[in-house]
Amino acid sequence: MENQISYYLPFIARAAGHGGFRNLYPFIFAGREGRDAAYDPVVLKETDIDELLFTPARINEQSPYRQFFLKCLRARNPSALYIEGLRLGCQGGPIDRAILLLDGASRHLKYAIFALALFYICSGNQAASDRALAPLCRSHPNQPLYTCGEGGEAEQICNMIFMQINSMVPAETGRFVKTWSYKPIPECVARVCDDDCDCFFHCSMELSCNKCFFYWKSMKLCEIC
Repeated sequence: MENQISYYLPFIARAAGHGGFRNLYPFIFAGREGRDAAYDPVVLKETDIDELLFTPARINEQSPYRQFFLKCLRARNPSALYIEGLRLGCQGGPIDRAILLLDGASRHLKYAIFALALFYICSGNQAASDRALAPLCRSHPNQPLYTCGEGGEAEQICNMIFMQINSMVPAETGRFVKTWSYKPIPECVARVCDDDCDCFFHCSMELSCNKCFFYWKSMKLCEIC
């Protein structure tokens, strides 16, 4: 009977983790077998840690959640890859490592695709940014991107990314000032109007179109990092 319980324990822990990482606590404190089941890489890779995405300060190095989070990271949990990549990128960690983590998460999370594209632009690699965004363009052949503007999904995703970065307390070192590059500058940004211009719409960081969306969002990332 005990052998049967030991055999099924990882499967039970795996199912419990799908409902949230706190569901693993009873296994962790139930003894060695329960702890081993909860910390199994297969279990941790699939465990839902979305709570940490909405409270990203909990993954900072001084957080009591950090050790558990690192186990999820080593198991290549997609959410862990994403939020750690974001942390390294905004807190002055190795940018190559940040991009590598975000790339690993981008196969699973739209947030990671957008963050990866932004960090590529800020690092001076716009071509790689375009490649990162290609799956979104293929998914939406009638749109160059997700719907932008107020209430658009792209806007909501980027707002979430910036909220997460601010929650983790970015380094604010101006690390991307010398590397940021975006060419050519979108026409809607570069346009110069005279005093008699009847144009009622000018793109800006607060109000952008599909053509200049990532131009402005990458500039905003530069401002806060």
